[in-house]
Amino acid sequence: DIGCPVDRLYRECGRNDSCPYSCAHLTRQVECYVDDCVEGCHCPLGTYFHNGSCITDCPCLVTEEVLHGLRSHLPPDEQRQPGDELRPGDELRPGDELRPGDELPSGAEIRIGCSSCTCVRGHMNCTLAACPVDGGFTPWTPWGPCSVTCGGLGNMTRSRFCTKPAPANDGRDCEGPEVDIKFCQTPVCGDVTEPTMEMTTEPTAGVEDGLSSWSQWTPCSRSCSDVLHPAVKTRSRFCPPRKNCTAESFQEAECNLPQCTGPDFPPCSSDECKDRNCTWNPWSEWSECSRSCGVGHQRRLRTYNPPGDRGSWCEDILSGNLERRFCNLQACQ
Repeated sequence: DIGCPVDRLYRECGRNDSCPYSCAHLTRQVECYVDDCVEGCHCPLGTYFHNGSCITDCPCLVTEEVLHGLRSHLPPDEQRQPGDELRPGDELRPGDELRPGDELPSGAEIRIGCSSCTCVRGHMNCTLAACPVDGGFTPWTPWGPCSVTCGGLGNMTRSRFCTKPAPANDGRDCEGPEVDIKFCQTPVCGDVTEPTMEMTTEPTAGVEDGLSSWSQWTPCSRSCSDVLHPAVKTRSRFCPPRKNCTAESFQEAECNLPQCTGPDFPPCSSDECKDRNCTWNPWSEWSECSRSCGVGHQRRLRTYNPPGDRGSWCEDILSGNLERRFCNLQACQ
């Protein structure tokens, strides 16, 4: 060891004395051939020469390849270009930027997005992965037209799509409906075509008992309803000449309309009404049984209070205004 600097030993070429001797060899800044051996003053086995001293854990050289790998797994809107700063983890000096040629101490980590590179004794161990992207909804489309143009309640729809952004890399799908439906109240229909005798001379195939087809429903008798005086609509059909028709030729049905305002149901005009949801009013009494013996039926009605501009419709609005039940189940004598 005579003539060697402090902390270095004279090493002969032996079985375990081959290159690498320095951190430059480990990081491949200097070529190193395993079979080469240079006798002389070197760091003791297990240590490497770096910046004038012998160390056990070499730093890593930051290369453009490493930085590019970290950048390339970012989402497109977060991509960094070569030359942009890349900040190291807390193990380094916070605020410092890394560029090709910089050194990263052993044990330090560069992390960006869901990718990271850790320096382990002169070697950069990288785990490159794209972060999960959770799906996001687009804004709602405008409401479509009402499904009916007149005659009572219809519905209208609007849509949104899980594309802003679309889920990727095992990210979560959007939560919530893609289609929204609300009900729309339409005005009373105009003129109704009534069936005529000319229309019934040739019965339609499959029509019950030779009767003509049903006419269209008439407009509702009122624009609002009440359980004591419900709004109704009617339709009819005719029996052709020389036909012995026995089936019914007239039908009446209750209109599903909002409650008429009055002392018991005053109109709502305050701003709070805009947030009011649709509500049902109490049921009427059951009607008399349609038959005095044998199986008949009864019905009862209710009306609704429509929602405000920001409120929600009743879920069963299309059919929840009417209930029927059987009655007089005893046989006729």
